[in-house]
Amino acid sequence: MTPKERTQERILRAFIDLVVEHGYEGTTTRAVAEQAGVNEVTLFRHFGDKETLAREAFRRLGPGPALASYEPHIDASDPALAEAGLRACLVFLRDTMRDHPMMLNPALREVFRHVGKIGDANGIPNIALALLQRALAQAAPALRPEVDQEATAFSLLGLIMVSLMWKRFGWLSFSTNEGDDLLAGALRPLICWTRDLEHA
Repeated sequence: MTPKERTQERILRAFIDLVVEHGYEGTTTRAVAEQAGVNEVTLFRHFGDKETLAREAFRRLGPGPALASYEPHIDASDPALAEAGLRACLVFLRDTMRDHPMMLNPALREVFRHVGKIGDANGIPNIALALLQRALAQAAPALRPEVDQEATAFSLLGLIMVSLMWKRFGWLSFSTNEGDDLLAGALRPLICWTRDLEHA
C-alpha cells in the first residue's frame, strides 16, 4: 500500500467511526481529518467533499467489490453437491457481511440515505440478491419445482441479515457452526432429493 493509499484509508476509516458515533450530519470533515491525523486540506485534496468521502467509504470499505466478484459454482448434477454449493455461497455471503460491520450498524442508515442520492451503497443489497439468484439459477435442476427463486433469494438474504443483526445486538447467541447448521437447514427443504423423486 502506498503512502497515499494509507492516508486515504485512515481518512475513510475515521469517517466511518465518527458517523457510527455522531451520525452523518454530526460528522464534520474537520473532525474526520483530526481523527485521521491529517489536516482538512489533505482530506479535501483526496476526496473533495463529504459526499464523495461517504461514497468512497462504502465503495472501498464496504462488501460490494467482494460480493460482485464472487462467482458461485453449483454442481446441480447431484442433490448433495447442489446443497453443498449453495451452502458455500451462503457462508461466503454471511462471512462477507459479518466482516463489514459497517453494513450492520443502524447508525449508518443515515449515510445510506445520503450516499444513495449520489449512487453506490444502495446497490449492495442488489449485488447480494443477484449473487443468490445466480447461485439458485445454477442449482435449479436440483431444486424442487415449486421453489420460487426470487422469493427464495430474498428469504435467504433476510435470514443472513437478521441473524447477523440480532447476534450483533446480543439478541441471539450461537457459534459459527450453529450458524452453518441454520443455513443448511434453510436449504434442505429446497432440494429435490432422490428419495423425493422415488415417491413422486
